[in-house]
Amino acid sequence: MNKKELEAALNAELDKHLGYARHEQSHHYNSHNGFSAKTIRTEDGEVDLLLQ
Repeated sequence: MNKKELEAALNAELDKHLGYARHEQSHHYNSHNGFSAKTIRTEDGEVDLLLQ
């Protein structure tokens, strides 16, 4: 799995968890409307991700 595939999978998981897609109108105080960086460790080394 490459970096873009991993970012897409994690963003899709976040959308499902919150119940709405990024940039959709939210009725919740804790909405995701920005970016966050994350570094994960894999068998192939560390990968820096940018989650949207």
